[in-house]
Amino acid sequence: MHPLFEYDLVIFDCDGVILDANQLKIAAMERAVLKHGFSVSEAADCKQYFSENFGKSRFHHVRYFVENILPVQPSSAEEVYQSIIDEFAAQCRESYADAPITPGFEVMLNKLTDKKAVASGSEQQELRALFANRGMSQHYENILGSPTAKNDNVATLLAEIPHSRAVMVGDAVADYEAAQANGIDFIAYVPYSNVPKRMKALAAEQNFPCLDEWPR
Repeated sequence: MHPLFEYDLVIFDCDGVILDANQLKIAAMERAVLKHGFSVSEAADCKQYFSENFGKSRFHHVRYFVENILPVQPSSAEEVYQSIIDEFAAQCRESYADAPITPGFEVMLNKLTDKKAVASGSEQQELRALFANRGMSQHYENILGSPTAKNDNVATLLAEIPHSRAVMVGDAVADYEAAQANGIDFIAYVPYSNVPKRMKALAAEQNFPCLDEWPR
């Protein structure tokens, strides 16, 4: 039996794990930055940071863009920040609903007889609406997202869901860090990760499983 089936609580990240949505979100963020008149090179720098630090919330990323990458005057920083956030949300509403479920995930999920939950960097209400609209909510004890930090959302799930052994399944360093911060195991799922080489190197260094496909 695969180690994933040995836990009585499995906490999943969403983008790149449940849904093949990473590239959709990266493209949406690039469009959101470009729409506000920033240069192609500035948008590319934002895109690179977003991709390499995926798993953190959009609020973290756009704040970083405004403070460290984009040429924004302090007097207009909040306006630009909120405008990019709003545009990114609009872009996501157009594309996120059609993001495919990762191959084999549903088969694997149906074999997990114990509790499941979601802790994602995606905005919480947007994420819950997506799961409800696609008929996916009933599989999970709770679905948590940003702006609350992933570390804190994992802590909330562990506190509210009875369990004896829990694991976080993710595709980004932020997911591993959330598991570590809460003292639970971690399994990496890398086929749709933005940083697969980094995750495989981290798996070898920290001795956690690294999945190239979902177990059946």
